[in-house]
Amino acid sequence: MNFYRDIGSLILGSWLKRTSEKFLAEIAGIYNRLELPFEPSWFPIFYLLKDNKDISLSEIARELDISHSAVSQMATILQKKGYINIVEGTKDARKKHVMFSTKGKKLLKEVMPVWSSMQHAVQEIWNTEQQVKMFLDQLFRFEQNLSDGSFSQKVIDIYNTAPSYDIVAIKDPQKDKKLLTLPTNGTKDFSNLDNDTKVWSARNGNEIIGAVAFKRNEITTELYLERLFIRPANRRNGIATSLINKGIKSFNETKKTTIHLKETSLELIQLLLDKGFTFKVIR
Repeated sequence: MNFYRDIGSLILGSWLKRTSEKFLAEIAGIYNRLELPFEPSWFPIFYLLKDNKDISLSEIARELDISHSAVSQMATILQKKGYINIVEGTKDARKKHVMFSTKGKKLLKEVMPVWSSMQHAVQEIWNTEQQVKMFLDQLFRFEQNLSDGSFSQKVIDIYNTAPSYDIVAIKDPQKDKKLLTLPTNGTKDFSNLDNDTKVWSARNGNEIIGAVAFKRNEITTELYLERLFIRPANRRNGIATSLINKGIKSFNETKKTTIHLKETSLELIQLLLDKGFTFKVIR
């Protein structure tokens, strides 16, 4: 089981933090192996100064979208190490500017070829430059949603409108009248299921808003998704995913277990793909 991949978006923050820490550790290791006295955290200031004779602390903070205090602390560290000079602005003494020292310019020339090598290595990992760009564009849009608060508002809106429900096992599906009246995404309803088929329903009070049926072939051990239904008004609320996960786990299986489908719909296939389930369509 890959804990982070199986849980997905619910652990995205921790996953990104973990990945970032791994990546920065790799970068630090590169500088160390090349015997370059450079820290990954210095990169933003060095990169901005690369194309600017001097730049103010306020401009750096604005470009990096971090606090003025954080920039000031980093600049002070670089000044103490002799890589930059911090000077007063010519028009406003309160406005501090930074510029490379001779020592800083020398280090910049040494690390720039490393940066170029890093870019090429990332492209090789992603196969093409286009894939790198697509990933960075997606990351940018995601960060924008976090910055303007739209993500948190979307979560609150969904929480306030999504129905509460409990997933309940149906012991005798053929006697549950509410279940038997449900259609499915295919052509069959929940009647005429084999006795060894396991059925779960998502219930909002006394109303069934979704149901799923799984069966295992005891000879081949293959797992079959026999039926799935979610009421149209309750779709895209994670109910189908919860039901499918419940069915899989009841057989002591995981997402990596192949789900066999006898009947499919475009919506069902898209759901399984989006949520990372492994499946096979039986013709």
